Amino acid sequence: LMGSGSLYKSTYGNDLNNQLNTRFNGRYTATAAAGKEFNRSEKGRVFGIHTRFMAFGGQRQLHIDEAASALAGTTIFDQTQGYSVLLPDYKRLDLRLSWRKVKLKSTRTLSLDIQNLAGIQNVAGYYFDTYKQKVLTRYQLGIIPVLTWRLDF
Repeated sequence: LMGSGSLYKSTYGNDLNNQLNTRFNGRYTATAAAGKEFNRSEKGRVFGIHTRFMAFGGQRQLHIDEAASALAGTTIFDQTQGYSVLLPDYKRLDLRLSWRKVKLKSTRTLSLDIQNLAGIQNVAGYYFDTYKQKVLTRYQLGIIPVLTWRLDF
């Protein structure tokens, strides 16, 4: 079992000496991980199951100028306000299943990582849709499987 977390603030000063948020001012990070390995020592095989939960404060985005975006036909950001738009918090649950074969001079590992196992829809940002003439939400990817084979010698 393992857990970690941080609290932070990320700002910058502009020409008027105002403190504005940076894009990465999410305020916090938190991670919890747990796992178990089952060792079959007589044959050198190790099976593992591991899980991890991550939560981060949402990143920030520049404010979208809807009127200018409608005229330009693309997303126009208002940079005078800094990164004032706070995106929702990011959350993700991962699962790893692994099989490891240990030999005298080498070890091989086959693992399947399923990132965002719960299929949580995390917000990637906002954009101006020229067809609908309004600001819409863009989402990050859903469930992502990653198959890995590794040889250590």
